[in-house]
Amino acid sequence: MTDDVRSRETSGLTSELVDLIRTNLRTRPGQTPIYVDLDGHAAAVRREQHQVIFGRRGSGKSTLLLTLADDCNRSDTRHALYFTADLIKRAPYADAVARVVLEVLQSIPGSGSGSRRQLLRVLIGELQSLISQESQQEVTTQTASKTDASASGKLGGGRVGVSASGGAQRSVMVTATYTSRKEELLTRRLPDYSAELARALKNSNIDQSFLLLDDFYLLERAVQPDVIDYLHGMLNGTGMFLKVASIQHRTTLSRVDGAFIGVEVGQDIERIDLDLTLEQPDRTAVHLSSILDTLAGQVGFSDFTEHRFDGSSLTLLVLASGGVVRDFLELFCRTASNLSFDDGQAVDTDHVVAAIADYWTTSKMPALRTDLSMTDARLLEEVFTDFRRFCLQESGSPIFGVLRSDLVGFAEVASAVEELVDLKFLHVLSRTAEVDERGESVNAYLLDLSAYNLLQDALPEEGLSRLLDGQALDRVPLSALYVLSRANILLAAVLRDLEEPGGMVAADPGASTGGLTLAEPPVVKSTSKPSPAMSASDAPVPRRLPKSRLARTTSFTVGGAEGYVTAETFDSGDLGEVRIRLGKSGSTLSGIMDAFSLMTSMALQYGVPLDEMVNKMTNLRFEPAGLSDDPDIRMAQSIMDYVFRRLALDHLPFESRAPLGIYTAEERQRHLETGSYTPPGE
Repeated sequence: MTDDVRSRETSGLTSELVDLIRTNLRTRPGQTPIYVDLDGHAAAVRREQHQVIFGRRGSGKSTLLLTLADDCNRSDTRHALYFTADLIKRAPYADAVARVVLEVLQSIPGSGSGSRRQLLRVLIGELQSLISQESQQEVTTQTASKTDASASGKLGGGRVGVSASGGAQRSVMVTATYTSRKEELLTRRLPDYSAELARALKNSNIDQSFLLLDDFYLLERAVQPDVIDYLHGMLNGTGMFLKVASIQHRTTLSRVDGAFIGVEVGQDIERIDLDLTLEQPDRTAVHLSSILDTLAGQVGFSDFTEHRFDGSSLTLLVLASGGVVRDFLELFCRTASNLSFDDGQAVDTDHVVAAIADYWTTSKMPALRTDLSMTDARLLEEVFTDFRRFCLQESGSPIFGVLRSDLVGFAEVASAVEELVDLKFLHVLSRTAEVDERGESVNAYLLDLSAYNLLQDALPEEGLSRLLDGQALDRVPLSALYVLSRANILLAAVLRDLEEPGGMVAADPGASTGGLTLAEPPVVKSTSKPSPAMSASDAPVPRRLPKSRLARTTSFTVGGAEGYVTAETFDSGDLGEVRIRLGKSGSTLSGIMDAFSLMTSMALQYGVPLDEMVNKMTNLRFEPAGLSDDPDIRMAQSIMDYVFRRLALDHLPFESRAPLGIYTAEERQRHLETGSYTPPGE
């Protein structure tokens, strides 16, 4: 066989492989997908248990459910109804539940019009009518009864009609009007739906039955517990089992609203987790390679990943996918579209980098718009844009760390980070890493490489090179430590804008990506060098606080406003860090205090004298102001005025604060008695 013939034949196989992968990526009802089961999930989902299947977008949730549906449809004794929440994502709670219940009752084999029980026919007709009705409506009923001939006027608040009937009695028609709500009818009918479903399944030849509810996260978070509570209650004891597929941090399975609503994982419902992560890069690489090898084997390739990838190109492809099956396969298709896998050609890192380049704008950002509301998308976009700016402009690396203590202290931002992980904008590398020079525990993340834009960067960056070489990431350089309070400030600002009238202002369409604005920072890499106007010896060097240090927290009230100021010191006793917390403050003010604390701490660590800062910050006037509960500072012009007076009293010698007019209560008393503030003997 000539080289030309072999090349054309292999090129044809490559095209077949790409077509097979793309067909399998577009899962839809009625399709027979190829599910490569390496972890036993296909067997687990067949168990007769209610289950919730968690995984990021593209992790294979839909493929797993459709594989189960296809398997059941090929059997006479197994039954599965596949239903996607995309069909009811904009429907009110009652309509959403009614639609699912209707589909369930109509799907039972043997429940056709010829053999369907009378009550089942009534229930189905009632649901069909219910879906077309308004959420609530006025209902009028008439009831016939007999009463004495002397009876007249109104009965039970209704209108009374009288007709002659002979004798001493009259026939009375009582008309009553009341408001009917869909939710009330569904609640009343729940036992009927459950009982009829159980009877229908028992009278059929079905041994196993499943309700497969896909894309559950598309429902409004507020109604998710109600929907799953209703379906779980209806299916319990019927022989049909609920399988819900969703994204974890976009899902709320329960709430307590006087009573427990929803389901509890481990008690009412079992959890299956499909996510592969970069925390176990070797396992993830083996899993993804096996999937690609299986698909390639179906078109005639053998040991595909072993022979068709050069160097670290396969590892780079795994990193770029974040361990997500769909992204791995899609990026491979982009890589292979310009290749012919003959004997002398294989995928290299340049091919992978080229495939990654436009994946951000064509895939990732449109997914954000599809999956989230405008408000949620705006919030996550702001946080992610700052992560991206930090990596591109400040650290010069797609790898960064976040202190675990920050993730605990800033709960809203921590939730946003987890959602960005679920949406594949960030990828977890380690939850047990440490930061260099400080030894503090951090979570290490990888910014999605399509957002980092590898085309603008030299690939052998230190941290990324370690990952490409298969080394574990157990340490993060100090330069790559992201301070989470800055994201907290961004969230507070966005929430403030959204709360104000007209806060959701349309973004500049020229800067739009996939319908959403993503700030594009200039691609300028951090060089860790001083500017040309500053010599290396003149560059400021921060003085780092020791891992264990002394701290003093002071509670205070100023003009009725409560707060706390915590001051941490170096081993020498010099002030090194300040944190200010206000009680009952809104997100905006809390964010401002966090930012101010951060800037004050940085200034102290870079050597700005405390007395200079006290000189600038005292006597600032703004509310809240007034009386303080501190005997040393009876009146304060503002919270800033109080805080810096307290810091001066605690950390400046008498000689430094006296020119600023800052004295203790004891020193002021001494002045009244002796005419001097100076302590005795000085």
